[in-house]
Amino acid sequence: MKIAIITAGGVGSRMKLEVPKQFHEINGKPIIVYSLEVFNNCSEIDYICVVFLEGYKQQFENYITKYRLNKIKWLVPGGATNQMSIWNAIDYLKKNGGVHDDDIILVHDGIRPLVSNEIIKDCIQVCEKNGNAVAITPCNEAMVISKTGTSSTESIDRSLIWKTQTPHAMHLKDMHELISSTINRGVTNSVAVCTMLIESGKPIYFSKGNNLNFKLTTPEDIDLFIGILKAQGRF
Repeated sequence: MKIAIITAGGVGSRMKLEVPKQFHEINGKPIIVYSLEVFNNCSEIDYICVVFLEGYKQQFENYITKYRLNKIKWLVPGGATNQMSIWNAIDYLKKNGGVHDDDIILVHDGIRPLVSNEIIKDCIQVCEKNGNAVAITPCNEAMVISKTGTSSTESIDRSLIWKTQTPHAMHLKDMHELISSTINRGVTNSVAVCTMLIESGKPIYFSKGNNLNFKLTTPEDIDLFIGILKAQGRF
């Protein structure tokens, strides 16, 4: 099976919205639902596990009915960090979900609503071939190093820089062992599955990303998302 874990346990304080950003409505639809619909409608995905913010379980139960998100099978409470939210989901699937060790798990940020079927399918294919996959895009800007945050005297060859996105994919057994060993080392706030792999001395394998698959972090990102929806005739 191929199972998507969609993380939606954050608060999103940088947005300065009245509700956590994943529940902010754009054109009458919550941001998180845009992401869920892509995975729900993707033929490669069998089931979805949503990691929810405490107090918002009922919200997702309502979404399942309202938006016909029939592939959502599990709702798991989030943790104190993104890493621990992923752990809550992967540990639940391992112990209680009836999921097999060799099933492929894709972890995706719920506030990347412009993920595509192409990105999902390529992530699965790369994982099947190499054991893991991370959606990646090349860096197209000049990159500099700064210790002060106000000036720089050193640049980096941008051809060596790649930007990670989600989804990240691994087999259930491997992802469970990775996060468990990371926690056992005393690390509970690694940024993502890809950073845990690198911190564990393991290579990551690149799958196709897309510049549209950006993370909605600031109010400007919301404006950009709305502009893209309008350009696509979805607003």
